[in-house]
Amino acid sequence: MYSVNKDNELGHIFVRLNRNDNLDTLHIDKISILDPFIKHFIRETLDVGGIAEIAFNDDKLVDCVYIFDTVERIGTVFTNSRLLLNHYIEPASDCFLFCELKEDIENEPFSILELDLFSSDLIHSFSNEVSLLGLSDTTEIKNAMNYIFRGMNLRWVESALRNGDRCFASKSGEEIMGLGWCSIEEKMGHLISLGVKPRYRKAGIGTDLLYARLLWMKDLGVDKAFSEISDNNPASKDIALRAGFVERGKIFLYRLK
Repeated sequence: MYSVNKDNELGHIFVRLNRNDNLDTLHIDKISILDPFIKHFIRETLDVGGIAEIAFNDDKLVDCVYIFDTVERIGTVFTNSRLLLNHYIEPASDCFLFCELKEDIENEPFSILELDLFSSDLIHSFSNEVSLLGLSDTTEIKNAMNYIFRGMNLRWVESALRNGDRCFASKSGEEIMGLGWCSIEEKMGHLISLGVKPRYRKAGIGTDLLYARLLWMKDLGVDKAFSEISDNNPASKDIALRAGFVERGKIFLYRLK
C-alpha cells in the first residue's frame, strides 16, 4: 500500500503517500481535534500536487500526519508528539506550519471553535441571498478565490469540489461578493475559507455565509461543526461566538524563516 520513505532515531517509520494509495484502511485516532477530517485533507493535498507523510510508531499506530502544499508553502503537522513536530519544524524554511502543539517560536494562534448543531436553533434573518455552487462554476469560483486569497493554489478549487467540499456564495448579479466552504465527515462539519471582497464588507455577507453553511449541515443531520479562526481576527471570532460556537482548543501557525 505504501512506500517507506525513511526511519529515524525517534523509532518511527515515515511513509510518503501518493495519490494512488488507498486510505480507507488507515486508522487515525487521537492525534487532533479534527481526526475525522485528516484523510480528507490528505486526499486533497495529494490531489493538488502537495506532500503527505505518515509516521508510524513501533506498534504500527499513526503518531503523526504531515501535509504540505508546495505552492502556498503552508502545511499542518497533526501530532501529540513535540519530537515529531520538531522533526518537521527544524529543517523547514520559508514556509508556514500549523500544529495544535505550542512551541516557543514565532506563531499566530487560531481558536478551534465548536458548535453543537443538534441543539442549536440557528435563528437568522438573511440580508443577502446565498447559493450553493458546483463544478460548473469552477472558473467563477477560481476568479473570486484568487481575488480574495492572493497566492493560493487554485488547483485546490476543483479538487475540493471533486472530493465533496461545498462552496456557498453570495452574488451581485454575476459577481461573487463573498464565499465560504465546508465539508462533512462522520456527521461532523468543517467550515473553511470564508472570504468577502473588500468593497462588499460590513454588509452582513460573512454572517449570512456562516449561517447558510450551518443550516445546510444541520438539515443533513450533522451533529457538530468546527471552524478555526485567527485570534488576530476578533470580528470573525465574535460572529462565530454569537452564533453559539465555543472554544474547544488552539492551533498555532508557525512562520519558519
